[in-house]
Amino acid sequence: MLTTTIRTTDEATGREIPVPADLLARVSRAADILAEVLHKVASKIDINARWWFEAVPGSEPAVLLGLSVEDGACLKPFPYPREALRDDESIRRELWKPINYLFPKLDEVVDRRFESVRRGLEALATSEE
Repeated sequence: MLTTTIRTTDEATGREIPVPADLLARVSRAADILAEVLHKVASKIDINARWWFEAVPGSEPAVLLGLSVEDGACLKPFPYPREALRDDESIRRELWKPINYLFPKLDEVVDRRFESVRRGLEALATSEE
């Protein structure tokens, strides 16, 4: 399952970060596209997508994306360029950068699951002897 959060408060202070409505809508659209792209994998492995904003003096807030898998292994936060939020195609193109870094974490989860199944099968085989 893919769990997505979009946070508009400063993590350290708890204060609301002023995020323009159009920027928030574009990030929401990017979150929807990420869910579309990862839906098959996320139906088998729990993935958390965390979007948040950081205040930038004199400018719109910066957008960041963090991805983690079910065991808590997470990737470093990815700055998400605002210009990459202009349309669906640019959103998809930019999303592949953090997704590519997610693959090794997903591979580790799959390896652990296969190892668990292998041990279970071995235990079953020895208990039937």
